[in-house]
Amino acid sequence: MMLELKNVTLVVDGSTLIANLSMIAQGGRLLCVTGNAGSGKTMLARAIMGFVPIASGFISIDGELLTPLSLRSFRRMMGYIPAVSAVVESAAVGEGSSPAPFVADLEGVWAPGDATAEATGDTVSRSAKTAPEPFALSVLASKQVIIADDPAPGLLPTLQDMSASGRVVIVMSRRQEYLTAAQQLVTLAPSPQHTAPLETDLF
Repeated sequence: MMLELKNVTLVVDGSTLIANLSMIAQGGRLLCVTGNAGSGKTMLARAIMGFVPIASGFISIDGELLTPLSLRSFRRMMGYIPAVSAVVESAAVGEGSSPAPFVADLEGVWAPGDATAEATGDTVSRSAKTAPEPFALSVLASKQVIIADDPAPGLLPTLQDMSASGRVVIVMSRRQEYLTAAQQLVTLAPSPQHTAPLETDLF
């Protein structure tokens, strides 16, 4: 399996966050997207999942373009591990309260234990500080594309195993553990420079 971004540009609030990003994430090769805070790692993850529109370029899986018509089938192929901070924020929301903004964006698409999500068959893996819960692992086992946003170091062996099984695994992280383990590295330029990201094929 192959996930490709070709000349993707992300514009947020009228400002170019990522310009002309091209990269190919191949099954069996752990890819890490890195960059300084604010360089667009999380926004890129959301664009790949179809939550953020791209200003130009395209995203495809095995040659099929991400479009409004293909979005649902794309998402069913994906498992998503949000940043620990997002999980902590959502856990702090009491019963009967409105969900945290980031979690609300995913509501009805990926949310284990949520009646709406279960009815549609869509799920998300929520990372713990060291490793995913057993139910989350079972969710990820059926996914062909795994996107992890700043996962904890303890998740690295799990993500490596998923990659070794031939799935596409994309990690958004500045953690040294992931930079060292990655077989492909994409570095997002600092946003004020608006320069094209650099892709490195490590081995």
